[in-house]
Amino acid sequence: MPSMKKIQIRDMALTVTVQYDPKAVKVPTLLNVFRQVGYPASVVQP
Repeated sequence: MPSMKKIQIRDMALTVTVQYDPKAVKVPTLLNVFRQVGYPASVVQP
């Protein structure tokens, strides 16, 4: 997705952190993309 600015994968923690352009894509869209490829997704506030 071109709207993603940075993706950080933490294998040991089984997490992925995504930085994205909120003007280009909305959170529900990102969550749906991850779920469509078979990964659970949720929003965690830092």
